[in-house]
Amino acid sequence: LRAHQTRQCHSYQTPFPGTPLYHRLEREDRLLYPGAWERCTLFDVNFLPDRMTVSELQQGFHDLTERLYSQEATAWRKTNFAKKYLRSRRHRPAVLSEN
Repeated sequence: LRAHQTRQCHSYQTPFPGTPLYHRLEREDRLLYPGAWERCTLFDVNFLPDRMTVSELQQGFHDLTERLYSQEATAWRKTNFAKKYLRSRRHRPAVLSEN
């Protein structure tokens, strides 16, 4: 949960058709919906994980989402980002003109 920014983005690894990942999973017979672009949303699991079930992957993703977006984690990111940003020598407050 250590991050230097206030917002987090995460998604499932997605084997898009035509990519090396897609071809590898296809060779390994691990694609759940071969060629189904509508399943390439970054939030759908469209392959069989190697060392866990699809359900375990989905539960882990859900747990990570809860941790990343908890009030405590969000407050920590905001506080630490502000401290590091404001200490930066490159930081210059914006000057707003009245034009």
